[in-house]
Amino acid sequence: MICGITLMTFIAQRHFIFFCTIGILYFSIILKRNIDDNKDYTLKILEKKLLNNNLFIVILLFVVSLVCYFKLNSNIKEGFISKNIYPEAAVNYIKDNLDYKNVKIINDYDFGSYLLFNDIKVFADSRCDLYFKEFNGLNMDILDDYSGIMYLYKDYDYDTYLKKYDANYFLLKIESELYHVLEHDERYKLVYYDDYFGLYERIYDEKGNI
Repeated sequence: MICGITLMTFIAQRHFIFFCTIGILYFSIILKRNIDDNKDYTLKILEKKLLNNNLFIVILLFVVSLVCYFKLNSNIKEGFISKNIYPEAAVNYIKDNLDYKNVKIINDYDFGSYLLFNDIKVFADSRCDLYFKEFNGLNMDILDDYSGIMYLYKDYDYDTYLKKYDANYFLLKIESELYHVLEHDERYKLVYYDDYFGLYERIYDEKGNI
């Protein structure tokens, strides 16, 4: 079980939460069995000194309650959607100004799920494993193309791959390298931006050229 969860964690970061919850439980079971097999009475001594001590339990509950209070209080002050993580305002712009159910956007997969939630088709999202050719049925690794485009690998021309996927827009975090590259590319127009995200449109003439 532990080996499987560890392997999953190396393969995809989203499995890390399973490693923390389930993996730690199994590590604890193994550790306790090992201690019992070695006739180590450390845990029993700690149990008598700590768990049977009412003052310790009261202090522990107080500390946990205090941490939970400050954590809850800080979260309440924030919006339900973190605007620096999910492009809420950009999505509102797309839905108000574009044919959002048919528009094709190359996006960062970190917030792809939020676009899907708003019925906007995505280039990639956090289910990255599904974008390998073994799963997507397209005989191409979309995730590889995504990495090449977003991280400006030398073998990838982002404009060529925009045409390859029949897309007209890039939705990017303004802190990304590609965002700043497009600022100096006259083939692209920044049609929307806020403090966190920007939407670039590929500009064509009547013949399909810039």
